[in-house]
Amino acid sequence: MGYDKMIAWTSAMFGLFTISPASDAQTHTAAARCITTPITLESRGPKPEVLAVRSNTDRYLLLLPDHGGGSWSVQCGPDLPLAATSRHGWTVALDIRPRETPVDPLPYLREIGAAQTDTMTKLGYEVRDLALTTEKRPFLSYVLQKPGATGPAATSTHLWTVLQRADHAMLELHVSASFGDGAQRTRTIKGFRGMIAEGFHLTKVP
Repeated sequence: MGYDKMIAWTSAMFGLFTISPASDAQTHTAAARCITTPITLESRGPKPEVLAVRSNTDRYLLLLPDHGGGSWSVQCGPDLPLAATSRHGWTVALDIRPRETPVDPLPYLREIGAAQTDTMTKLGYEVRDLALTTEKRPFLSYVLQKPGATGPAATSTHLWTVLQRADHAMLELHVSASFGDGAQRTRTIKGFRGMIAEGFHLTKVP
């Protein structure tokens, strides 16, 4: 399935998740910090096409592309809001930072960009193509490159966005791709940008 079709379907799925009652499995594990639910599409056969990650504790829903199912390893716990890795080379991480007042997301992402640039430069990385965009929601993106002692440089592409809850806590979502050439990583991040715009939302307190 192409990203455009997946994004449209993601939007519809978010609506379904916001009104559907919890399944028995979800009810049984409601105390967990996050719950994962594989989702299938009738038109695509019996294998899951999307992995839904939902947290009643942290109050978010995130839909991840999971073509054929089983590609994601998801972790969450008392000190870990979310860390997910895909066998395809994607990584997704969520951090939650308390705040006392409403925050404008663009300056907030700009601060993340400055902090990442400072930290990664000290670690020997070059930060390239740093950009802020506002396609449906604000995004920060950049490329990290670290020359290898021998062989090609290690390169990865990164994407950040944020949501602010009613209690003002900031949910920082970070996606990275470290596989393929620059064009492939760019396509992957572009697809994730669309998916996140439609499939990363705050949820109501149950």
